Amino acid sequence: FEGCKRLEEVIILDGVEVIEREAFLNCEVLRDIEISETVVDIFDNAFRNCQNLTIHAPSDSVAKQYADKHDIAFIQF
Repeated sequence: FEGCKRLEEVIILDGVEVIEREAFLNCEVLRDIEISETVVDIFDNAFRNCQNLTIHAPSDSVAKQYADKHDIAFIQF
């Protein structure tokens, strides 16, 4: 999805385990991503230049740890 100019929301479904490097690089209008608890790894620069992003995920997830580490807004579901 790198550089996608219209991508606003994403749902990462159960079964996905990794969000690769630069997967959402420069998706500047991406504002919400729901990340399943099956995700066990998110590369550090997966969401680089996504300034308006909020991650939605379980509170004990890798996604929560990623949000905290990268100062990204987080909402628990």
